Amino acid sequence: MDLWKHLDKKKQVYAAVISDGDKAVGRILDALKEAGVAQNTLVMFSSDNGPENTSTRKEGKQQADPDANVTGYDTYYSVGETGGLRGRKRSLFEGGVRVPFIVRWPGHTPEGVKNDSTVLTAVDLLPTFCAAAGVSLPARYTPDGENVLDAFNGKPQKRSKPIFWQWTGGKTEPNMWPRLAVRDGDWKLVMTDDAKRVELHHFPDDRAEARDVSKEHPEVVARLGKLALEWKATLPATPNPECISKQ
Repeated sequence: MDLWKHLDKKKQVYAAVISDGDKAVGRILDALKEAGVAQNTLVMFSSDNGPENTSTRKEGKQQADPDANVTGYDTYYSVGETGGLRGRKRSLFEGGVRVPFIVRWPGHTPEGVKNDSTVLTAVDLLPTFCAAAGVSLPARYTPDGENVLDAFNGKPQKRSKPIFWQWTGGKTEPNMWPRLAVRDGDWKLVMTDDAKRVELHHFPDDRAEARDVSKEHPEVVARLGKLALEWKATLPATPNPECISKQ
């Protein structure tokens, strides 16, 4: 906190949290170096999705977490930005679903390269890790994601599988109304459960999702809407009990 005492209280808390996380990453990198494996270790950094909405709670109020037996700062201090993207946390627009993703892999990932073309998501990590380690996935297992190891190695890569999202919480306007979303290639469709309200956006020319082009491309809307509804139909109504810890 002392490092950022020149800022107003909201920004001070936020900046202190970022600095604390930065130091934690540094400790991990230092430990890898000390162990002599820094040049042969794949390190990735990512985060939770979307900046939290900034609450109007009084400055200084803290929120206790009974499960962790700690006290943490409340969302009054959530001053994160989306870089011009639409929506924030819980929205299916880009401001709510995009995350930072940094890869450090000496001898594989080119240093200082920024990849703005490859689209990947968390379900891609398992098949990618297995490919990096030379481990085959079980024959009966079909992953939701795909191997994006080429992107880790600095090569352009275009994904073949669509990405899906579902939101079942509040429907606050203007950016929380979509319940389903699907991205396939450069197209992204957001829609209500009944598909009566949709928006279609095209990347990378509409990164901020400011222009709805659904009326100009009804065939794309129909195709992606069908994909989203078919995907939703495959989702379980309740969690698989075998996936819940008995501890």
